[in-house]
Amino acid sequence: MDDLQDYQAYFDRRRPWHIVDSYRLFGEEGDDCRPLLQAWLETMPPPLVELALVETLVAAWRTLPLPRGRVFVRQAQDWLEDWLAGRRVISIQPGQFRAVTGLDPEPVTRAVARARLARSQRPAFPQTNPGLDGSGFGGPGG
Repeated sequence: MDDLQDYQAYFDRRRPWHIVDSYRLFGEEGDDCRPLLQAWLETMPPPLVELALVETLVAAWRTLPLPRGRVFVRQAQDWLEDWLAGRRVISIQPGQFRAVTGLDPEPVTRAVARARLARSQRPAFPQTNPGLDGSGFGGPGG
């Protein structure tokens, strides 16, 4: 791997931490949650983790108090698992992602497109939701 790829991989891994730190999503459970996020980042593409964090954060703004710590991390993991299984759609648009995080949404857009491609190449099963949400993160399919 060359230096440019090393830097890109480093920054890709840092972006979810920026979101967590900006909104203090670990609350008082930082020591417990840091290893959870680190392990999650080792098994999932960081941009998809970012998307799950932001989708969960935006949904959580409707509730008070805002869930934090292990509860928040679990909700974000559940959101991503559901999306990967086709049971959720993406509700946030790239411009909204940028407004919430201050980050360029392009890495998330690319990761979503790759995940959708991989999902479309799996054996087809009937879906209850065709995913016609018009998401800006790569079109229909959430």
